[in-house]
Amino acid sequence: MALRSRVVSRRYQIGRRIATGERFEVYEGQSEGLEGIWAVKRLKQVPGDDLEARHVREAAASASLDHPNVVALVDAGQSQGNFVLITEHLEGITLAEALESLVRTGRRFPLELALGITAEITRAVTHAHGRTLPDGTPLGIVHRNLCPEEVLLTREGAVKLIGFGHASFLDSDEHETRRSVPMTRYTAPEQASGQAVDARADLFSLGAILFELLSGEPLYVATEEEVLRVQVCSGAFVPVAERVPELELDLIQLIEEATRPTQDTRLGSARNLERRLDQFRAARGLSMEMDGLAAFVRAHVAEVVARRPDASGGSMEGKELVLPPEQVPDTSDLELPNRESVGPPDGYVSRPMRKPRMERLVRLPQPQLPRLPTLPRPRLRGAERNWSGWLLIGLFAIALLGLALALIRG
Repeated sequence: MALRSRVVSRRYQIGRRIATGERFEVYEGQSEGLEGIWAVKRLKQVPGDDLEARHVREAAASASLDHPNVVALVDAGQSQGNFVLITEHLEGITLAEALESLVRTGRRFPLELALGITAEITRAVTHAHGRTLPDGTPLGIVHRNLCPEEVLLTREGAVKLIGFGHASFLDSDEHETRRSVPMTRYTAPEQASGQAVDARADLFSLGAILFELLSGEPLYVATEEEVLRVQVCSGAFVPVAERVPELELDLIQLIEEATRPTQDTRLGSARNLERRLDQFRAARGLSMEMDGLAAFVRAHVAEVVARRPDASGGSMEGKELVLPPEQVPDTSDLELPNRESVGPPDGYVSRPMRKPRMERLVRLPQPQLPRLPTLPRPRLRGAERNWSGWLLIGLFAIALLGLALALIRG
């Protein structure tokens, strides 16, 4: 089912602008067919960026996902040169703003929150990496821009991954997608050097985020892009064991395995990182309740909001946004489990589903029972020998009859 069939009215009344960045701006919006307030994200043009391709990537990736740690996409389209995505409206602060607030006061994230937030982000990434078409063909979604700015901590205590504008798919145009991804302190070395990337690039970013949450410092210290690129490509950062020597050895080893410069030696997968984080937390009784994270957000949200630049005065404020139905990709033939999708990029051809062979199915081993001793076979007394019994009775009756006749004659 395409997105357009889920929306009663594609007319949105745009309210105030609530956030703005280099590549996007976000407005509040309402629609006759959808109750409540929604977030209207308008993508902005930047030099060297294919705006339409970025819009398709984010819409396709977001609509392909259905996870509590991923912001939910409601609608997407283009109108009068505006490329927009309609998502659930979430109030809170970004992880980057939370880190800045703690740094200003000379504090770090509590251990249970640092590990809990990273675990929630990792669950979202694991979900994205594992998405497939109905025939089992992997979509190959790689976020490629995991950073604290793309993570929202809500007032209710939820952790949400909010941006897939630079995601790549299995058959994406590598040249186009490589040049569109910004350089950050969380970028994997192979991505910074222009090489082809896979899911292990996101794994590096997760390790870099965990590194900063625990140490209070970013993995790399450079601010200029070219200097930062050299540091990232060479893997030149101070190990976490030297920055936070009081951390347990198991946790230090986990971060080091996730942030190894060479992807072949890096921690195997996001699911592996998720499992090890959960095991570490469970063994030490470290849990992150939603109420605890919500209290943390409420304690910092006033200061963070006060420091935000005034976002009002956007060009779309007070206007009506109308998304024509023909602008929404019809992807009824690309339905994904648990979520309707606008589909992967144009030109994607799925492979036919291969039926598993019976001999490849996993067989459970049968239990080996002890061998019982052989018992002697009992003599049959039932129906199998009824004929012999009647024969003896007949012979005995004949003998009695003969004896009776002999006595009579005598």
